[in-house]
Amino acid sequence: MADSIVEGRLRRLIRSLRREGPAHILEVIRHDLRRRRFAASGPTLPDDIGLPSDPDAPADSDTIDRLLDRADHLLFPWKLDAGVRRRTLDALEDAIGDEIERDAVHFAAGRFTALGLSIHEPSGTFDWHRDYATGKVWPRDRFDRITFLSGDGADVKYPWELSRLHGLGWLGLAHMLEPERPLSLTGELPVAAFRRIVEAWISENPFGHGVNWAMPMEVALRGFWLIAAASLFRESPSLDTEWWGRYLRLVGAHGHFLHHTLEYLPNLTNHYIANCFGLVTIGALFAETEGGNRWFHDGRRRLERELHRQVTPDGLHYERSLPYHGLVLELYLVASLIASREGQPLSENSWHIVDRMAAVTRTVTPGPGRPIPLLGDADDGRLLRPSSSTDLYDHSFLLDLHDRAHGKGSGRGTPEGLLLYGRDGTEHRGAGTGHADDRRRGLTLFEEGGLAVIRGASLTCIVDVGPIGLHGNNDTLSFTLFDADGRPYVIDPGTGCYTGNPSLRNELRSTAAHNGIVVDDREVAEFAGLWRVREDRTAPVVVETEPHLVACHHAWADDGIVVERTVDLERPDFCRIIDQVIGSGEHALRCRFTLAPGLSARAVEQGIVIDGNGLRDLRLEVEGGDEIVISEGICSPSYGLILPTTVIEIKAERALPAEILYLWRLL
Repeated sequence: MADSIVEGRLRRLIRSLRREGPAHILEVIRHDLRRRRFAASGPTLPDDIGLPSDPDAPADSDTIDRLLDRADHLLFPWKLDAGVRRRTLDALEDAIGDEIERDAVHFAAGRFTALGLSIHEPSGTFDWHRDYATGKVWPRDRFDRITFLSGDGADVKYPWELSRLHGLGWLGLAHMLEPERPLSLTGELPVAAFRRIVEAWISENPFGHGVNWAMPMEVALRGFWLIAAASLFRESPSLDTEWWGRYLRLVGAHGHFLHHTLEYLPNLTNHYIANCFGLVTIGALFAETEGGNRWFHDGRRRLERELHRQVTPDGLHYERSLPYHGLVLELYLVASLIASREGQPLSENSWHIVDRMAAVTRTVTPGPGRPIPLLGDADDGRLLRPSSSTDLYDHSFLLDLHDRAHGKGSGRGTPEGLLLYGRDGTEHRGAGTGHADDRRRGLTLFEEGGLAVIRGASLTCIVDVGPIGLHGNNDTLSFTLFDADGRPYVIDPGTGCYTGNPSLRNELRSTAAHNGIVVDDREVAEFAGLWRVREDRTAPVVVETEPHLVACHHAWADDGIVVERTVDLERPDFCRIIDQVIGSGEHALRCRFTLAPGLSARAVEQGIVIDGNGLRDLRLEVEGGDEIVISEGICSPSYGLILPTTVIEIKAERALPAEILYLWRLL
């Protein structure tokens, strides 16, 4: 096992050297040494952010007031105008008021739902180091000594998600709406629950120790919510200067930690972007000090550089996961807003790249308010979670934030837009594209990103036409199918989990689990661990885009086999897909389609009818298959959540070259 891990790291290092050059590798080594020195010295609190590094030393009240004023200015400036404040709170209450109250009550009482798991801590105090699914508790060791991928079935994402501290935001919104209303399950006021939970977290998570300091990305996202909660609670008379001094030192510790532990690895990913986001956010809060100013400008510079490094020319994040693309876009939109309010906006060149990212999200959204397809990995990663009921894959809020950044109001908008901009608030950047209708009929191809969106009169098909993404999902040439309103028929099976169940993880990222052709039950790439493949030889090519899409991959080219898929939505109510398998010899061909939960299928003469369950029924006719099997399968519409669903499998034994045609027709 250890040898395979070392071998995998060496391969990635060599690939990174070839792709990025020796300067990048030297930077990787430099950051690793810096992190090791920081850990070995025993992490200490910073002394250059205007607050005493000694946790027992009193903080200056003027300094505390200035920092809390900055928290308001950076995140929730709508609070500063009484009229706008009232209208914004009224709009939030209308939109999610019941959810805010419920979430605040539950969080204060030790209840938390995320990643398919509902935590109910009878004591009312969370164990911040526990995977509540398996019971595993991580030790309070120094952050660099924590082993969080232990191979024992535990999932470190559960304590991490809890310690992102979204719940402080829920308590803060409840406080803003009704500060004197006790929480029903505990009888506390929201501010009392806030104080109690923060003090428990600080006590159980000393600086630099424990699993919640082991991943800088988590430190960065938590830092945002600590600042947000400071603004939401700053007017409470029960929190004095001494208390706020300890709290803001905690926020500063998060920035200091990130400054020394950036995830600058051979592959720079959404994790590194989150690190830089944290530097910008926390640095902006302390920007009037030497340390904060350094964090802010360093984070801003790195964020802008990563736009050019991690985003393809046509706007897709290079990890090739639509959910991760959404997270990265969210971090850029929020970081750019904070930077703009700090008077240091991103450059116009950077904004054009953000605009292209937003155009991708707008295009792949199947319909207004509909969740995006889960192509690539999906781990429910979000920064903004106004409530626990937020549909994490409805990315309408990203389009709202993007439109507002370009001075284009969105009416009442999304809860996320209300939270950051206030009722009908916008920023007038003056340049960029803002809103555009990218859900037009016909084919939109993101060739560098490896994605095609085809919209017909009645159906929409989104096709993966790129190589295997960074997380090793064998989904090349897989597709998803929706009606004109964006309601799904054929879906990506989702992620399930990461470390909690390795066999489930690999099942759902396998070639057979996706909606593409499988030859002789082979993977298009051999797995190497839970996030990588040993070698990607798919070498996909888009052969034709008019009048329909034709794309092929070469995963089995060493055996003389090439797979070509044609997708045609020219006729209303029809989607025609043809798989051509080019080669020689006898081979077993399989293609499995995963239906959306709630849909069922039944055999009829010459085909299958999919009962729409509120959608129009859909008929599937197959030419070139020997057998059609309807069976029960599984899908994962959210991380940790496994649902039963129906799968349709086409089987054939054929001499190559061979062709299988699938005709989908709305009834």
